[in-house]
Amino acid sequence: MPTIINRVRSFMQENNYSEALKLLYSIPDEYLSSEACILRAICLQIDNTEDGHDLQDVQNELNKAIEINPRSIESNLEMGYFLYAVMDDSKSAQPYFQKVVELLGDFFEDYEDLKNEIAES
Repeated sequence: MPTIINRVRSFMQENNYSEALKLLYSIPDEYLSSEACILRAICLQIDNTEDGHDLQDVQNELNKAIEINPRSIESNLEMGYFLYAVMDDSKSAQPYFQKVVELLGDFFEDYEDLKNEIAES
């Protein structure tokens, strides 16, 4: 999968979002990662071809990303930002931003614990 993601990112750098989407949608569901879903959501928002994409498709991909990895900071942040900035729904965005703060707190606690363990050894 990293090879596919790298190719997708190359297409995105070239502003070729329709090719990036084709590649992302070629990934079988059992191999789908939260990162791939986030990239799908980003491409769906930017792709200007007439392939019938709408904002519900974007939200569905972000929901999949969170379903795959509920503890993903990036997935929750993307969903919060999408709801807040794109859908203009700050109330619905709030739980996702709160989750990001919670996850960041967990990350820094784990980091401090590790740092202390290293210092003690």
